Amino acid sequence: MVIGSAITRALIDSARRQGYPRVDLHATRAGCPLYEQLGFRATNQMRLEWKRSSRRHR
Repeated sequence: MVIGSAITRALIDSARRQGYPRVDLHATRAGCPLYEQLGFRATNQMRLEWKRSSRRHR
């Protein structure tokens, strides 16, 4: 879990520096303890995704 922890911490730090308000992820049961140690909390999420157009919106 050391490499997984290091990678996840780097991603969290990058998201904070870029101003993202949160990090969402979908974890396996085996991965949950790692994420909980890093401060994540379990939630129920549903997501609707569609194809993005080639035009970027800001």
